[in-house]
Amino acid sequence: MPARKGKPGQGPGRPLVGSRLSDLDRLTELIEAGGVTPGIDRIYSLDRVSEAVRQLEAGQVRGKVAISF
Repeated sequence: MPARKGKPGQGPGRPLVGSRLSDLDRLTELIEAGGVTPGIDRIYSLDRVSEAVRQLEAGQVRGKVAISF
């Protein structure tokens, strides 16, 4: 199956395929234990949301974008 083209900054757009329940259970355990840390590229204040959206649309982020308020 060919990969779908995703939005800029969102990777190749392929869905997670072939996950086993045991894999998802292990992932849940890691998340609950604090063993998974999200990659935050930038944190914007609420008054800079439009700038954050522009960066996302331009594909200029490599992690998550957080908005603080």
